[in-house]
Amino acid sequence: MDTDAYRFRVPKPNYLPHRTDKDDIVEEYEPLGQASELDNAKYFAKCKRIAEESGITRPKGYNVSFHCNPEMEKHHFGQTHPMKPWRLTLSKSLIYSYGMSFAMDNYIARAATYEELNDFHSDDYLDFLGTVLPEPVPRDVENANPDLKFNLGGSDCPLFEGLYDYCSMSAGGSLDAARKICSNQSDIAVSWGGGLHHAKKAEASGFCYINDIVLAILQLLRCYPRVLYIDIDVHHGDGVEEAFYSTDRVMTVSFHKYDPLNFFPGTGGLDDNGPKNEHNPGAHHAINVPLNDGVTDDQYKWLFENVIGKCMEKFRPSAIALQCGADSLAGDRLGRFNLQVQGHGACVEFCKSFGVPMILFGGGGYTPRNVARAWAFETSIAIGCQDKIDPIIPTHAPWRDQFRYEELFPTLEQILGEPRVNRNTRKKLDEVLQHVTEQLRFVQAAPSVQYQTIPPDLGGLRDDVEAALKEQREAENDALALLAGAPAGILALAAPLAPRAVDYSKWKPGVSFQIVLHHPILAGSTADIVPANADVWDIDLQHAVDYPNIIPTLKSAGKIVMCYFNGGALQDWDEDLDSFPSDVIGSPLNPPYTDERYLNIKDARVVTLMKARLERAASIGCDAVDPDNIDAWAEDGDDPTGFNLQPADYATYISALAAHAHTLDTTAGSGRKLLLGQKNAPTIAPQLASVADFAVLETCLGTRTSDEVEPFCADFQPYIAAGKPVFQIEYPTSVRDDDSISQVDYNYFCVNKNGNEGFSEVLKHASEQVDGWGQFCGLGLTGGRFETPTVDEGDDEE
Repeated sequence: MDTDAYRFRVPKPNYLPHRTDKDDIVEEYEPLGQASELDNAKYFAKCKRIAEESGITRPKGYNVSFHCNPEMEKHHFGQTHPMKPWRLTLSKSLIYSYGMSFAMDNYIARAATYEELNDFHSDDYLDFLGTVLPEPVPRDVENANPDLKFNLGGSDCPLFEGLYDYCSMSAGGSLDAARKICSNQSDIAVSWGGGLHHAKKAEASGFCYINDIVLAILQLLRCYPRVLYIDIDVHHGDGVEEAFYSTDRVMTVSFHKYDPLNFFPGTGGLDDNGPKNEHNPGAHHAINVPLNDGVTDDQYKWLFENVIGKCMEKFRPSAIALQCGADSLAGDRLGRFNLQVQGHGACVEFCKSFGVPMILFGGGGYTPRNVARAWAFETSIAIGCQDKIDPIIPTHAPWRDQFRYEELFPTLEQILGEPRVNRNTRKKLDEVLQHVTEQLRFVQAAPSVQYQTIPPDLGGLRDDVEAALKEQREAENDALALLAGAPAGILALAAPLAPRAVDYSKWKPGVSFQIVLHHPILAGSTADIVPANADVWDIDLQHAVDYPNIIPTLKSAGKIVMCYFNGGALQDWDEDLDSFPSDVIGSPLNPPYTDERYLNIKDARVVTLMKARLERAASIGCDAVDPDNIDAWAEDGDDPTGFNLQPADYATYISALAAHAHTLDTTAGSGRKLLLGQKNAPTIAPQLASVADFAVLETCLGTRTSDEVEPFCADFQPYIAAGKPVFQIEYPTSVRDDDSISQVDYNYFCVNKNGNEGFSEVLKHASEQVDGWGQFCGLGLTGGRFETPTVDEGDDEE
């Protein structure tokens, strides 16, 4: 073999000595034979029954997603190599056997593309990884300690059949998990096939070829200002630390065994805390917690909670990436700690308690039956059902015999191996905590984006300008506050507020929103914009015209403004009522909307008049328009409109309006084109998903009585897949009388998912009463309620 073909750099000390003897603890598990459809059905029924009997249901108030790829589990590092991808099969089968799949969204992860891997890894490295043949390095060549090209081909990182596919599938699962977090479709995303924290930009290391964690964090940074990376693998998370060495948007915290001479990778000492140059943004953003052999559950839990608690308080992350390497468990082939499943899982539970979006990654773990135990238990913690699962492994679990080494009835909590001598004294642990605390004193509050250094004179000028603008805004807000109770005519004359920058990056699936149509909102100052955490506001276009201060006030509060108008019918109070010829006005709508009449949207005159409405919306600062009544064919009767309008007619009509909207510049200073959405009408969703910019749905979950409205949310998932928001409005009957939702309604509309994953949901009184009252899901029966101040017909605050 040509030794030079592998020459690149001197590799680090091996993860473990190269060995040829077979180790019973990592013996090869034979895959189960191909199950018949009947066997699969029986297994499914048993899993569902155990979930029902144990009371395992979807968590309330948050969502968990599970990402895996069965094809990844079939790869093989080699007979004597400790990394066994089928440990993922063992883990997954245990998770499924407990019925936990019924409490999560389950996804088969796709393989990451070359371009996605290239976000971190170099072209040369990926090209070599994708083309190199699975030919092992001869023993005499490896013993000569050559420079292995990209560190590939030795005993740690062997070349095996399907290597590139294995790497891309591992990364794909973690990237999918990150995207579910970014789109607010998941609050906790689980990717046990990821967590390969040693891989570098152009180098394999420690059984890791592609650093899926780095790729996932890069994805999170597109949506979140700060990410806290936590690593509880027994080995130092050197690859992730190195990747984010010079940024203050990622803090890395690694708990690991540290022995620079005898334990891989030999890095992560207590004083290794990032760049030594204090002017480097990454200074003090690498926290290392080095430990000795034999650390116990109580010691680890105490240290973890104190260190992470202080990091959370100081760094204030907006997302967490937690690597749950299971080689820190007792009895691991390569590990040196005495942690049990409970101690390891306590770290997951503590991180979950902060309520911050989180990804759970896998990582190391070389005693597969214990890896499966730990990750199944930690999945139950993510769901919140750890107290509901039986410690005795279900009898229908595949490979159950592999857990039956110590006693007749294998348990989930049982850990193998003789305990190691504990070499961690309380004094040593106190010193570690004290050092970390001192280091955190130097961490400044991280910015939401990376700053560029500004020369002193420009910085001073910027401060002066910002101070002047702030003073101007405060004066204008004070003036408008005095007018808050004035008649509408006076209020309309108030000077518009100086708008703040609107963050249009929030326009994506899951963005929070409020809709108020039946009264104009009170907009004397930004303090009236309640709820403050609603980023998109859907208001009536005519109200925005009549009360010119509404849109500027919303923009001052940084809100994206959507303007509602009746796109398929004419209302008696429309200011352009007289512009519509009588022959394009058809039948009235069903009660209680009989003062609205359908329009012949096939008539070119109607299209022209509606385009004029779009132009009016753009001219007053609307960012988007919400056209109602574009689904007349769904009403009762053979011809509810009087014009025999069909779904294809409305699809053509909305497409024409969208094309015109996309030519109109809004006047909000955003430089964006006017957006146009689809309102209800699931029949034409497939045609419009690529044309419209969003969708607004009413009662898409249907009603709890089957004779009323059938669910149709799932028809709008193409919008979510295209990165377009879907705004969902539901009208629970229990809130109409006393503004209090019942437990039954809350479970139906907020807890259960029925095709509305990723939607932006708000609860309202009723379709004929879309007023200031509302409630967000996810915060319990009484949480998330709000009341937007509005102006009634007498111009008084409600």
